[in-house]
Amino acid sequence: MSRTPPDLSSLSSAEKRALLVRLLARRARGGTTPSPADVPHRSALDQFAAPVSDLSAEVDLDPAIRPGGPPVARPAGRGHVFLTGATGFLGAFLLHELLERTDAVIHCLVRAATPEEARRRIEQNLASYVPDRGDRRSRVVPVVGDLSRPLLGLTPERFDALSSRVDAIYHNGAAVNWISSYTRLKPANVAGTQEVLRLACSGRVKPVHVVSSLAVFPLADDPGGTVVREQDSLDHGGVLFGGYTQSKWVAEKLVAVARSRGLPVAVYRPGIITGHSRTGAWNTDDFLPRLLTSWVELGTAPDLDGAIDMTPVDYVSRAMVHLSLSDQALGGVFHLVNSRPVHLRELARWIRSSGFPVRLLPYDRWRTTLLSPAGRAKAVGASHLLPLFSATPDDRPRGLDRVRPEVRGTVDRVGRVMAAQYAARSVTFDDRHARDGLAGTTITCPQVDGDVLARYLSYFVRTGFLHPPAHVGRRPLVDRPD
Repeated sequence: MSRTPPDLSSLSSAEKRALLVRLLARRARGGTTPSPADVPHRSALDQFAAPVSDLSAEVDLDPAIRPGGPPVARPAGRGHVFLTGATGFLGAFLLHELLERTDAVIHCLVRAATPEEARRRIEQNLASYVPDRGDRRSRVVPVVGDLSRPLLGLTPERFDALSSRVDAIYHNGAAVNWISSYTRLKPANVAGTQEVLRLACSGRVKPVHVVSSLAVFPLADDPGGTVVREQDSLDHGGVLFGGYTQSKWVAEKLVAVARSRGLPVAVYRPGIITGHSRTGAWNTDDFLPRLLTSWVELGTAPDLDGAIDMTPVDYVSRAMVHLSLSDQALGGVFHLVNSRPVHLRELARWIRSSGFPVRLLPYDRWRTTLLSPAGRAKAVGASHLLPLFSATPDDRPRGLDRVRPEVRGTVDRVGRVMAAQYAARSVTFDDRHARDGLAGTTITCPQVDGDVLARYLSYFVRTGFLHPPAHVGRRPLVDRPD
């Protein structure tokens, strides 16, 4: 019998934050579970932290989802492709790369009332991140549906017609919310993945390329360092925090079951996806843009000894599409990460060189400044981040000194990047398979340096997310990208 973790929806935001802080503090002091008096609803705690052994019962792929023959023979780069998540940040760049690198017709699943509305959503999202080319629009076919519904929200007839038309599937869509419960995210992230696999096995067998997450591996406690290889098992015995992470783990396990039944699949696990390295285009709702702009608005940044891997979206999308066009990718798992991390002090220095006066403060002083009434008034763009820095040093869990500073004390609704799960500096994600698959190409992960950060800041200014600097710095911002 499937055991579904209880829902957190009955808790207020303040209760969720208090619950998390108490949970982490108790774990830091010896791994004990908070008493009933510590939490508004005891069942919510059981939901938020789940060992993978407890989630295994959720890995229940419909027995009918099984390839009935060999995969369809398809010349690389032609035919018809089905893409989920086209109206998201990475989805826009995947769609762009598929249009640029192939001659395929791209069928995009979009939640909308009409095909016309679906097309508008696709085109508006694409135009907000990449240069518009109207000649490509005829190759984009909106499919009105819903990832969280049976048969992807399609009628049986439309589902069968789509299955008989498409030659390959790119499953990038997901509901992303780090504070929602597993129960709430299961329809889109778990059941939706099952329906995508059903589509792949219906009629002709179609290969599936799945965007997963490095968050399917837990935060490491080993101070000596941990290397996570692309072929490592998901049955790691760790604890996963939050419904999003849990749902991505179950979804990837479903993909593994489908692979064991003979379905050709490839899995891609991106790192912390940042903006385009040349144009600067970035989803300003992500954690890092909000954090960086809070430094600018406050004029201060925390002086912390830590580094983060920043993986530009152009590398992730180019690498994934290139790998997917090779038959050798099927059956593989690929880590798409940046092996050259960026130190936080370097980020602050680069911001200063772009004309924004930002000085370093000890973390506790910076946090006090951020949480003060004056800080709240200045850091308007960081309003959603304020709860993330409310924990005191005593609240920090065991091993958090090894966690990248931008996620210290943070597992909340704004931590939507997967940093909370794979931010430990002691964890290295090996990307050998990805590098081998890209050998002989010009596709490499760009190093994020001061020039790239200036492009990000320029994009923030152009889009109104950030006020321009009062003075021109050594790296002046640009009105338009190269």
